[in-house]
Amino acid sequence: SLSKGGMISDPISEENYIRTLMLQNAKMSVFLCDSEKFATESLYQLTSIDKIDACVFDKPFPELKTKCKDNGIHTAVDTAGHIPGENFEKIFQ
Repeated sequence: SLSKGGMISDPISEENYIRTLMLQNAKMSVFLCDSEKFATESLYQLTSIDKIDACVFDKPFPELKTKCKDNGIHTAVDTAGHIPGENFEKIFQ
Protein backbone atom coordinates (compact mmCIF):
# COMPACT_ATOMS: atom_id res chain seq x y z
CA SER A 1 0.00 0.00 0.00
CA LEU A 2 1.08 3.59 -0.64
CA SER A 3 -0.57 6.42 1.25
CA LYS A 4 -1.05 9.94 -0.13
CA GLY A 5 1.61 11.05 2.34
CA GLY A 6 4.12 8.58 0.93
CA MET A 7 4.04 5.87 3.59
CA ILE A 8 4.63 2.34 2.27
CA SER A 9 2.87 -0.42 4.20
CA ASP A 10 1.87 -4.07 3.91
CA PRO A 11 -0.74 -6.29 5.60
CA ILE A 12 1.74 -9.11 6.41
CA SER A 13 4.25 -8.49 9.20
CA GLU A 14 6.60 -11.33 8.18
CA GLU A 15 6.97 -9.93 4.67
CA ASN A 16 7.66 -6.46 6.07
CA TYR A 17 10.39 -7.88 8.30
CA ILE A 18 12.15 -9.42 5.29
CA ARG A 19 11.68 -6.24 3.24
CA THR A 20 13.13 -4.16 6.08
CA LEU A 21 16.26 -6.33 6.08
CA MET A 22 16.50 -6.02 2.31
CA LEU A 23 16.19 -2.22 2.46
CA GLN A 24 18.84 -1.99 5.17
CA ASN A 25 21.32 -3.98 3.08
CA ALA A 26 20.53 -2.74 -0.42
CA LYS A 27 22.78 -0.39 -2.37
CA MET A 28 19.69 0.89 -4.13
CA SER A 29 16.02 0.46 -3.29
CA VAL A 30 13.24 0.24 -5.89
CA PHE A 31 9.55 0.30 -5.02
CA LEU A 32 7.07 -1.27 -7.45
CA CYS A 33 3.42 -0.38 -6.90
CA ASP A 34 0.29 -0.76 -8.99
CA SER A 35 -2.33 1.99 -8.90
CA GLU A 36 -4.86 -0.17 -7.03
CA LYS A 37 -2.71 0.34 -3.94
CA PHE A 38 -2.47 4.15 -4.29
CA ALA A 39 -3.96 6.18 -1.43
CA THR A 40 -4.36 3.08 0.74
CA GLU A 41 -2.79 2.01 4.02
CA SER A 42 -2.08 -1.42 5.44
CA LEU A 43 -1.55 -2.49 9.03
CA TYR A 44 2.27 -2.69 9.06
CA GLN A 45 4.33 0.33 7.99
CA LEU A 46 7.51 -0.47 6.09
CA THR A 47 9.11 2.87 5.25
CA SER A 48 8.48 6.26 3.76
CA ILE A 49 8.84 6.81 0.04
CA ASP A 50 11.50 9.45 0.68
CA LYS A 51 13.81 6.62 1.80
CA ILE A 52 13.44 4.88 -1.59
CA ASP A 53 15.77 5.53 -4.54
CA ALA A 54 13.40 4.77 -7.41
CA CYS A 55 9.70 3.99 -7.91
CA VAL A 56 7.89 2.24 -10.74
CA PHE A 57 4.13 2.70 -11.10
CA ASP A 58 1.56 1.59 -13.67
CA LYS A 59 -0.10 5.04 -13.57
CA PRO A 60 0.98 8.48 -12.37
CA PHE A 61 0.31 9.26 -8.70
CA PRO A 62 -0.06 13.08 -8.76
CA GLU A 63 -0.30 13.39 -4.97
CA LEU A 64 3.32 12.21 -4.65
CA LYS A 65 4.87 13.88 -7.69
CA THR A 66 6.27 16.85 -5.74
CA LYS A 67 7.46 14.71 -2.82
CA CYS A 68 9.36 12.40 -5.18
CA LYS A 69 10.89 15.31 -7.08
CA ASP A 70 11.87 17.19 -3.90
CA ASN A 71 13.55 14.07 -2.48
CA GLY A 72 15.41 13.14 -5.68
CA ILE A 73 13.42 9.94 -6.14
CA HIS A 74 13.53 8.66 -9.70
CA THR A 75 10.13 7.59 -11.01
CA ALA A 76 8.97 5.61 -14.01
CA VAL A 77 5.44 4.94 -15.17
CA ASP A 78 4.88 1.77 -17.15
CA THR A 79 1.79 2.30 -19.27
CA ALA A 80 2.43 -0.34 -21.93
CA GLY A 81 2.81 -3.43 -19.77
CA HIS A 82 6.60 -3.34 -19.73
CA ILE A 83 9.41 -0.86 -19.28
CA PRO A 84 12.33 -1.12 -21.70
CA GLY A 85 15.62 -2.03 -20.05
CA GLU A 86 17.31 1.15 -21.25
CA ASN A 87 14.93 3.18 -19.07
CA PHE A 88 16.14 1.32 -15.99
CA GLU A 89 19.76 1.75 -17.06
CA LYS A 90 19.25 5.54 -17.02
CA ILE A 91 17.72 5.44 -13.54
CA PHE A 92 20.21 3.05 -11.97
CA GLN A 93 23.46 4.63 -13.16
